[in-house]
Amino acid sequence: MAEPSAGQGRLLFYGHQVETERANQVKHRVEIEWDGDRHIGETTAADLPRPKLEAVASATLKAVEQALGKKLEDGRRAVTLSLDGVKVVDAFDRKFVLVAVHAMAGRNHSRLSGTTVTDESTDRAAILATLQATDRWVRGHVD
Repeated sequence: MAEPSAGQGRLLFYGHQVETERANQVKHRVEIEWDGDRHIGETTAADLPRPKLEAVASATLKAVEQALGKKLEDGRRAVTLSLDGVKVVDAFDRKFVLVAVHAMAGRNHSRLSGTTVTDESTDRAAILATLQATDRWVRGHVD
């Protein structure tokens, strides 16, 4: 894995919107910035606590994949990020969101994780934990 150059920035969080899609379903839209460009990931889920948390993390991963933008000759993405799980955990008298991600590039597979305190909301914490899990790995896989 290549080391990131000094000019490469971090994955930056720009916004999160939630819309009611249909009865009992919500759409999460996450916007990030990478290398000066904005990227959006969207996912729809049941309007229940666990599926909503998984959807916001998955939307974040879609935005990160879009930011990488590499595709193979047959149109498949060169990098795949897959949510392994997201969970709210209690520790040290606080609530944290813990995210686990599988990152695949060619034949290489990495297990990534990130965690963030839920100061504002669990959705925001899930986004930030997902970006924390993927940021260093992404910077190491940019050509």
